[in-house]
This record gives sequence, C-alpha cells and structure tokens, in this order.
Amino acid sequence: MIRKTFAATTGAAQVVISALSILFAYILHSDLFDVQALFRISTENVSLFTLLFLVFGLFSLISGLSFMQEWQSQM
Repeated sequence: MIRKTFAATTGAAQVVISALSILFAYILHSDLFDVQALFRISTENVSLFTLLFLVFGLFSLISGLSFMQEWQSQM
C-alpha cells in the first residue's frame, strides 16, 4: 500500500517537474518574458541552456511515467 502511494506520488511529481522544465526551455528559447535578460544569459548560451532543460525534462518525464506505469501495474 505504501509502495503504491509512493510510486504514484513520485511519478506525478516528476511529470509535473518535467512539464515545468520543458515549458521553461520553451520560454527561455523564445524569450517570451525577457527571461534571457532577467537571468543575464548571453545569446550564445541560450541554445545550451535550452538543450539542458529539454534533456532534463524528457528524462524526468520518462522516469515519472515509468513510475506511474509501475503503480498502474500493481493495482
């Protein structure tokens, strides 16, 4: 019972964090709210930071979905 609850909570939290990371990568790349100037990111480094946030977001999304899949299979 505790393992199922932990897997569901952890999976949902990772999916939310990954969605926010991917959303921030999009906002950073498109400079919607003047984020590049706010964080003083040079235009040469925007692609690097966008790539890092996308990779972190995708790995976190895969991990969260696998946790939730494990939770679904134990029910």
